[in-house]
Parts: sequence; C-alpha cells; structure tokens
Amino acid sequence: MNPKEKTLLYIVGYCAILWLTNWTWTHYGTLELRGLGALFGIIISIVLTRKIWCQIRSLLAQGITIPRELRLWGDWRYLLLLFPLAVGYTYQASGTANDGTAIHTVFQYGGGPSGNSILFSALAIMLFQTLVNLYTFACGISSESDSKERK
Repeated sequence: MNPKEKTLLYIVGYCAILWLTNWTWTHYGTLELRGLGALFGIIISIVLTRKIWCQIRSLLAQGITIPRELRLWGDWRYLLLLFPLAVGYTYQASGTANDGTAIHTVFQYGGGPSGNSILFSALAIMLFQTLVNLYTFACGISSESDSKERK
C-alpha cells in the first residue's frame, strides 16, 4: 500500500469511530457519546502537533529544509467523511411502566456537541495528513542519501 492509501484507510477508520459515537440515548438515565468525537479530535490534534514539531526539528537539525513547493497540508476532500456527523435524527417514544410511571425514551443521532466533533476532527485529519507528508518527505531524503552512500 502506498502512503495515500494508508492515509485514507486510517482516516476512514477514524471517521467510522466518530460515526459510531455520535449519538445519545435517554431512558432512565442518559448515555451521551456525542462529545467523544470532540475529545478524540482535541487529544489527537495535540499529539499530532507535537509529532509534527519533532519531525520538523529533526529535519532542521540535519540541515534539511522543506522546499516551498512541497505541499504539507492535506487533501480537503477527506473532510467530506465528516458529513454524517452533521446529520441529525431524533426518535422519541413514550409509554407507561408496569407500576404506572411514565417512561420517555429519546434516541438522538447528531446535534448538540457534534459541531465541536466536526471542527476538532477536521483539524486532526488535516494534521495527520501533514505528518504523513512530512514522514514521506523525510523517508525520500534518507533513501536518496542511502543510495548516494552506496555509490
């Protein structure tokens, strides 16, 4: 697999986790998972920013500059995978328990903190692509220097 295919695979896997945790369910209590996407995005963005910083410092320490024509920022089309997070759906049901108390059940997909999930996950996706592009550039530089040493 080439780096672009691997990148797409990782991003689709990440988005699948976001899609599966973009809901809330209220019955007797509330199970709220919609905020997890934002939390994942924040944590992943911090980790990726640190890795990007370390990779750039490593390249600069070796005297390697990154050419201006090298596109580090990723492909914006991958952000379309976050579109399902913007879709909202709500299901409500009411009934009565055996003891006569009213029961109200609500299932909601999207809405609420999903906007934060979209924002921070978009940042994480773009930072991930930047890191992959930096690693690919660094590997290309190291393979060139290896081939020069062998000659």
